Amino acid sequence: MSVITSRQNRIIVHVRKLAASRAYRRQCREFVCDGRKMLDEALRSDVEVTSVLVQQGVHLKLPEGVERFEVSRELLGYASRLECPNEVLFCCRMADKNVEEKLTEGRYIVIESLQDPGNVGTVIRTAEAFSADAVIMTGECADPYNPKTVRATMGAIF
Repeated sequence: MSVITSRQNRIIVHVRKLAASRAYRRQCREFVCDGRKMLDEALRSDVEVTSVLVQQGVHLKLPEGVERFEVSRELLGYASRLECPNEVLFCCRMADKNVEEKLTEGRYIVIESLQDPGNVGTVIRTAEAFSADAVIMTGECADPYNPKTVRATMGAIF
């Protein structure tokens, strides 16, 4: 485990850029999540957790191969950009989905031009609760990998 104390550290800079920029998230194929519950959901799924920032003094067991960095509460808040950050902040690799695939018979939810990240996350979470096969987003929808959207999914993003 490494300890990070500087706002200029490459990991902190990377996480802040992921949290702030849709284009950067797409370029890196990564997104930011926060909280222990979300981390547990991510580790139980097939998503790749690439790095974890943990608040100093918080004990957390992670699988081998996952980079872990200890940071102060202040630095964690700085990195996350969320108003109320949790004690754990982590990055995940985006799933490779082929949008060219033909949709098969199934249950889908389609949203069009839903711009509020929290509402998009709630729709994704609700779709999982109703066992929908996918959420299809059209028009000018909020980014499904926006940290506020991801937080609102409460793990359904995985």
